[in-house]
Amino acid sequence: MTLAKEATTQAEYVQKVEERFVGESGFMLFYEIDHGGWLPRFGINRRTVRWIFGNPLIAITMIRHDITAGLFAPVEVLVTEKESRPGTTIAYLRPSSLMVIEENPPLREAAKALDEKLDALIAKATSA
Repeated sequence: MTLAKEATTQAEYVQKVEERFVGESGFMLFYEIDHGGWLPRFGINRRTVRWIFGNPLIAITMIRHDITAGLFAPVEVLVTEKESRPGTTIAYLRPSSLMVIEENPPLREAAKALDEKLDALIAKATSA
């Protein structure tokens, strides 16, 4: 059963989300695409993974101002092994650069807050 079907009220949904979204970032991994699993067949021998992660309680802070913000929430990152090795590169787009197409101050503010959460997660993941 999906989370949306488990909860029948907003309060119940919030409670169930909060039970599942633990950790400092507030994000949860939704999906992982392992490009590194098939790239060697084409001569690219680097580990590469795409992660899609988010939190519906963060997403609603943007979607309530513009439903099309749902196109860019949850967020995505691509983690790729450096060609010269060792190390990795993390590529991502800042959500606010994609979500806010027209003048919409409440959406911009919410998207910038997501930018900050994502930046903090990337900074923590890349710190020594």
